[in-house]
Amino acid sequence: GAASQEEQSPETPDSPSSISSFFSGSGSKQLPQAIIIGVKKGGTRALLEFLRVHPDVRAVGAEPHFFDRSYDKGLAWYRDLMPRTLEGQITMEKTPSYFVTHEAPARISAMSKDTKLIVVVRDPVTRAISDYTQ
Repeated sequence: GAASQEEQSPETPDSPSSISSFFSGSGSKQLPQAIIIGVKKGGTRALLEFLRVHPDVRAVGAEPHFFDRSYDKGLAWYRDLMPRTLEGQITMEKTPSYFVTHEAPARISAMSKDTKLIVVVRDPVTRAISDYTQ
């Protein structure tokens, strides 16, 4: 009857068991919806760390360098690098060198025309000094 229909209804995304299922390793690995690119010493790491504070942003820790160095490994390999996400969360990655890789834009577009590129730029003199002092 009515009680059995209630028991079978799907859980809402905000229910506690959805959160606990996320922490227990469920969710799925998605290709990124946004990629941060830019120049060396331009602030891409800082931007990613600030965005990761938001609970709906999930990001790869290390730079995957898929579209410049590992493209031949295929999209399945790339997807496997991504963190698990729940519905409504955004998957991101950061590899600044895509900014200067000639093939990267076409490769990203071939993966998904909806992927957003977030480009970080910085005053060239300040950036050069930062790079030099490091």
